[in-house]
Amino acid sequence: MFCFLSPAPTLQLLSYHQEFHQRLTKTKLVSSPYYAPAIWVPHCSVEINIPGQELPRAIELCAQTFKPMFGQFQEIGVIEFWPIKELAVWPLIHE
Repeated sequence: MFCFLSPAPTLQLLSYHQEFHQRLTKTKLVSSPYYAPAIWVPHCSVEINIPGQELPRAIELCAQTFKPMFGQFQEIGVIEFWPIKELAVWPLIHE
């Protein structure tokens, strides 16, 4: 089991996601089908491999301690997971 935070997706976020996949195609990088447009769930993983019986407590802790964050993303990238290896990075700020 895993626990994650998920924003309410906006049209702008979904547009950036579509653009991101176009960039992936140009660089010949392939993402997991879980991240394909129209399937992807925007999220930030908090913890993975939570024993099933601990998941309710993990959710409770997140609900009690999470504070909304405000900011601006400046770049997006692709990593290989475990070990973490950066494969590509693109700016999000259009000048």
